[in-house]
Amino acid sequence: MSKIPNDLKRFSVKCVLKRVIPCILGEIVLGIILFLWGDRIFMTDITEFKISCYIVVMCIPFVLTGVPFKLFDRTFFGKVNKVKVESELTSTGVSAVEMRGSKVTFYAILQITDENGNIFDRKVKLDNLDSERNKDIFGKKLSGNGVDVSFKAGDRVFHLFGTNNLVVLPEASDTTVKCAVCGRINPVENNECSKCGHTLVKELPL
Repeated sequence: MSKIPNDLKRFSVKCVLKRVIPCILGEIVLGIILFLWGDRIFMTDITEFKISCYIVVMCIPFVLTGVPFKLFDRTFFGKVNKVKVESELTSTGVSAVEMRGSKVTFYAILQITDENGNIFDRKVKLDNLDSERNKDIFGKKLSGNGVDVSFKAGDRVFHLFGTNNLVVLPEASDTTVKCAVCGRINPVENNECSKCGHTLVKELPL
């Protein structure tokens, strides 16, 4: 594969437009409202305070649409150098005993070297964890000893802009491949995802 498939490129462009267009429309609408009724909404003679209020209001579309935060994302190929597993608890309990019934979410912190030689960390949520192993978080077991981790050092990985997926490219002995768009697991002989129909990425670009 010499380049990213065209359908995946189009998907990324659509992801950008889905965020940018609502953001622009929101800015236009709020700008008109502030221009016409700003003085009535913020009835104050303190110019600095009014300007601050205008700035806060105009930032609302950026926050709601994820722009520009999501636009910092990018498509990349890379290789995993290190894997570290961390956990987060949803409970506000102060002790492990009080948090025994809490939901535990596990994340893999991956150190990745991309195709340009850049080294960075990527946080990936781990799915399909075994509940019996999860509860060991309150005992002796933690991280890789009690969690099924989908990544290991040396894995070749691919991330497509606009998605939350980081997929491991299949090795010669693998029988499945994960869709970079929807995350569905497909037989490795498939060229298109059985769920979303997008091209399955199996190789690093030449």
